[in-house]
Amino acid sequence: MKVKIGFLALVILLFSCQEQEKKLTFAKPYTQRDSVYISKYQIYSKAAFNCIVDSFPNLYQYPPLHLDSAYSIKCCMESRGSAGQKQMVGFDISAYNNEFYDLYDGFLRQKNKNLMAERRQLQQNFEALVQIYEMIEALRQTKTLLIKGKIPALVEYGSYLLKAEKQSDLKDFENRKDAYLAHLKALKNEIPTDNVFPEMQNKRFIRLFYDINIQSDFDIEHCKAFEKLYKKQAIY
Repeated sequence: MKVKIGFLALVILLFSCQEQEKKLTFAKPYTQRDSVYISKYQIYSKAAFNCIVDSFPNLYQYPPLHLDSAYSIKCCMESRGSAGQKQMVGFDISAYNNEFYDLYDGFLRQKNKNLMAERRQLQQNFEALVQIYEMIEALRQTKTLLIKGKIPALVEYGSYLLKAEKQSDLKDFENRKDAYLAHLKALKNEIPTDNVFPEMQNKRFIRLFYDINIQSDFDIEHCKAFEKLYKKQAIY
């Protein structure tokens, strides 16, 4: 972790979820390994990782909080430096650092077993959407990077909801699906037209549009929630 007081104030977006009857648990996932690899960029010693476990139960409580809710509850702690002085140790969330969300993803992934297909579909849908908005807001790369860094954690939370929620067969799904796909097609009109390679841009949009796989109301609602998160993401 990095010593830093200032951190990005993130928009809290709560996906709709039924109340869970399962008892809230904070079982501490300590490690016995000398090193823990969260990503190729984030490696923790045993002592550092177990300190995170002690200090941030909001990262791994189960049932889980939405990732932004978890971040808003606690993302820093008071510690003492080598000279005994008090200091705030926190997670540095930026377009190039997603330490908190990577840890959240890693902890929840351990609970989301046997959900490979569901995870893959959410990942594919979210990545296609963020690339479409990347085409629309070509000059706002910081915003795109912030969202991309959160996708793995969003996928894990969505996978959890898919496992936890009781899926109901609602009427008129095809109509809702057609309406949402029409909305996605209309996004093409928001892409700037001053591109010097319009045909290539058009082909890219079509490819991304067909990458989005809508099989249920769950897919529609999570794609809508992802779009809402993207549009409201704060930039600093």
